[in-house]
Amino acid sequence: GGGSSSSSGGGIPRATSQQLPPDTSPQLQQFVAAVRPTKSFADLQLELGIPLAQIYRLAAHLVFWGKARIIDVVTRANVYVPKPPAGAAQQQQQQQQQQHPPQQQQPPSLVATRPRESFGALCAKFSRAFGSSSLALSLPEMLEILSTPRALGDHIGGRDEMAQRTFVAALCWLMRFDLVMQLHTYVHLIVRDRDRPALASAAVGGVTAVYSSSSSSSSSSGGGGG
Repeated sequence: GGGSSSSSGGGIPRATSQQLPPDTSPQLQQFVAAVRPTKSFADLQLELGIPLAQIYRLAAHLVFWGKARIIDVVTRANVYVPKPPAGAAQQQQQQQQQQHPPQQQQPPSLVATRPRESFGALCAKFSRAFGSSSLALSLPEMLEILSTPRALGDHIGGRDEMAQRTFVAALCWLMRFDLVMQLHTYVHLIVRDRDRPALASAAVGGVTAVYSSSSSSSSSSGGGGG
């Protein structure tokens, strides 16, 4: 089923694992079994004993086959909101790419991908996956909760441990079906021309005075910042 996964942590679903080519290497199978959106590639390197360069190659295979996409590792500090309709999301992403160069400030991770389905079908799948769990939320209710931009830790802070794990698994499910996106904050450092001499003279002992301004914007899952 679309909502099943190899664990409550939102890993690569069993259905995806079964769809890998028949000649898939044991190492890739081991990698797929261990992947979780809450684990960075560095975490997987330590857990599996696979060189980081090989981790990237294995991830590239899954991305090339359309079985997964690279995202920022899921942490309590991340902010996720419902994704706008396809047209609006594409326009927003293009504007952000023009305003902000791509960055990779957070450790990368993987999330499985799924073909697009009707919202009604997704509601039914979500109910089968989480309707009888400690979360007890429908898909529209889950999206409504996420519509207020808050850190993931704020969403799960008042819940018991089982409900917290289920909420994170439900969030990873939404990411898998491309229903949510991560908000990012971008900081712009601006130095006025008249301040440059003072800035240069202040750079003593590794301490530099910087005049800055900041702005925030949103970006789709898999970008940088956080």
